Amino acid sequence: MEVPDDSDEVNSRREAFRRVAIEIRDIAIKQHLPIGVVLGFLLGVVWPAPGVFFADIKFQYVCVVGISFISGLKLKTDDIKDALKAYRGVIWGLLSILLVTGLVGIELTKALSDSFSDPIERSVLNSNVTQDSDATCGSSNSSTSSDGVLGPAEFNTGLQVFFASPCTIASGIVIVTQFGGNHALSLLLT
Repeated sequence: MEVPDDSDEVNSRREAFRRVAIEIRDIAIKQHLPIGVVLGFLLGVVWPAPGVFFADIKFQYVCVVGISFISGLKLKTDDIKDALKAYRGVIWGLLSILLVTGLVGIELTKALSDSFSDPIERSVLNSNVTQDSDATCGSSNSSTSSDGVLGPAEFNTGLQVFFASPCTIASGIVIVTQFGGNHALSLLLT
């Protein structure tokens, strides 16, 4: 009967740990965008001072210039030629960014704000608002009968402007690249 060598067991554990570490690294590299967003959000909640500082010095413009510059450096001449030849992709991209997204967003906000257009539902909503203000002992309640499910009309207008705005350069390029799309075409469209 042979006694297993301790060095073989240690080596197999090291190899297993190395494989797990490589797999975690590959997942982190592939999913860097959502991981970075979640970590940035958590950092901003826990420690907001750096975000306030960078907002005061208008650092977002430096980030946009940096993203554009680095993305441009990564382009190859053949990629640029391919993007210019993809006229159908350019037309669809422009139509979807400038027209389809805006129209869908406007119709979506209209549909949500009109969801309480039935007089019976509106009276139930108003009675709930009245009961809520009575329950708070007369404290002021900012909800009025003209508020829809999305809030005041100004919020609906803000959502419509948001939907009508083209995507930002960072999100458009990073998302297209992460999903294996045409990097040069995304840079052209944003």
